[in-house]
Amino acid sequence: ETVRAVFRLYLEHGNVRQVKAAADGLGLTTKIRRTDDGRMRGGRPLSRGHIYQLLKNPLYAGRIAHKGASYEGQHAHIIDSET
Repeated sequence: ETVRAVFRLYLEHGNVRQVKAAADGLGLTTKIRRTDDGRMRGGRPLSRGHIYQLLKNPLYAGRIAHKGASYEGQHAHIIDSET
């Protein structure tokens, strides 16, 4: 849901700084996970760098990047390819 929300915000605002402000307003955070030693990591507000990485990652559109090329993946997409 966080990834979909970030893409929706980017389509709405078209600017990562505005997406960051809106994501902070919505309380969007990084994924919370438990480390091998039992500590919890994540749950922090999304940074602009993290938002840039989310937006350019082809995995969310069901694609795989390999050696500079992008290929159709065998996994389900989170966002549609048009987005």
